Amino acid sequence: MADPDPKPKAPARARKPAAKASAATKATAAAKTPAARKPAATRPDAKDRRIAELETRVAELEVQLTEQARATNELVARAQERLYWLDRWGVDIERVMARPGAHRALAVLKAVRSAVRAVRKAIRRVSRSTS
Repeated sequence: MADPDPKPKAPARARKPAAKASAATKATAAAKTPAARKPAATRPDAKDRRIAELETRVAELEVQLTEQARATNELVARAQERLYWLDRWGVDIERVMARPGAHRALAVLKAVRSAVRAVRKAIRRVSRSTS
């Protein structure tokens, strides 16, 4: 048997007749084209400028990294040299610095060392001027 209460079908909508496109709608349609939708940063001329800027920045960072590596290597070399002499002389720096008065003794040693350097520098100046 057939369904006693079939659902009524929705009436078909009539389409409006196509109107002529105005200049505004043409501009809107043109703005939807792929080339017009690209932001300024992705356009070829902007891309080239951005790439050049990034390449310049990369070069600057490489120079900075090289300088930092050189300075780090210099610090490590100085520390290794100090450690070498402490090991050679059999000095346990942690045990020495744990003693009372060690920091004052270290400060005195630094002052004596700088005074000796100043005297040596003055002697060199005098010997150069008399030569």
